[in-house]
Parts: sequence; structure tokens; C-alpha cells
Amino acid sequence: MGPMATLLISFFWQGTNQRADAFGEDMNARSLFAEEIVKKVRKTVGQEFPIIFRYSQ
Repeated sequence: MGPMATLLISFFWQGTNQRADAFGEDMNARSLFAEEIVKKVRKTVGQEFPIIFRYSQ
């Protein structure tokens, strides 16, 4: 995942995510970017393909 992980992490943490739109402010909004990615991947690979989302710092 490499650089993509850095991008996702920057959205989760309040210190790096200073956005005031749908992807910022509270934790639900900050996690929206990752949620949208998982939804797109799910739509692409189908229900039978496992998706693993590892979230660690």
C-alpha cells in the first residue's frame, strides 16, 4: 500500500486533517475517505472477495 497508507493516515488524525468539509472535523468525517475507498473496492471486486483494512499507527 505504501504512499496510499500515508494519505489515509493523514485523513484520520486531527493534527494533520485540518479540513472543514465532509472529510474533516469529527472522527466520523475524518474516516469517510477510507470508507469511500473500501466501498469502491467492494464494488469493483464483488462480495466474495475478502477486503482487509489494517489501521495502525
